[in-house]
Amino acid sequence: MSDDVRLEALHLQLTHACDLRCRMCGQWGENGYQSGRGNSHGMALADWLAVLEAAAPLRPRITLWGGEPLLAPEWPAVARRACDLGMETLLVTNGTRLAQSAATMPGLFSWIYISVDGPAEVHDSLRGRAGTFARIAAGVRQLRETCPGQRICVMTTLVAENRGRLAELASILVVWGVDGWLLAPQMFLSPARATAYTSFQVGLGNASNDGGSWVAEFPPAFGV
Repeated sequence: MSDDVRLEALHLQLTHACDLRCRMCGQWGENGYQSGRGNSHGMALADWLAVLEAAAPLRPRITLWGGEPLLAPEWPAVARRACDLGMETLLVTNGTRLAQSAATMPGLFSWIYISVDGPAEVHDSLRGRAGTFARIAAGVRQLRETCPGQRICVMTTLVAENRGRLAELASILVVWGVDGWLLAPQMFLSPARATAYTSFQVGLGNASNDGGSWVAEFPPAFGV
């Protein structure tokens, strides 16, 4: 393998399955490419482990995501193998299964990224499931008990519904003791980029990932 080859990050989409229906999601939202399909998991464990073995010489950061990655039964084994191979491992989760998964997490993830879009009523409305915020709060508390040194970063999607509620969320995050807070606009593609993305996916034999599900209309300065 050439010495100048670099692979800094590798994102493993362990599953398409998700227990939420977030309004703004390009996978399971109103226009998402998964909408109307059944929940499905990704590759078999042996295949994920083979990917990690192949990537290990390049030492990329490994990010587990989905769907909701904690719905994939393979996630503990994949995370553990990545760590054993000396790769930094991260998790991106909607937080609904943190409480029941926390006991398995010590030593696995350098960062856990949790999606939280506002105070309880705002978050639950955007995420399409009542009680979601309360489950995240319980999960964070459990993480703090089980993994006291675990670094946690909250990711917030900036949309009209939470524009005036961020100060309230900030106060909650202080109580939770999170280590970082990412504020980002809703993910979107311009029509031109969506077409290019779809063509790229089709070329890989992955026609189900339709770039059109991420198209949004924004002012002219956006998405060009």
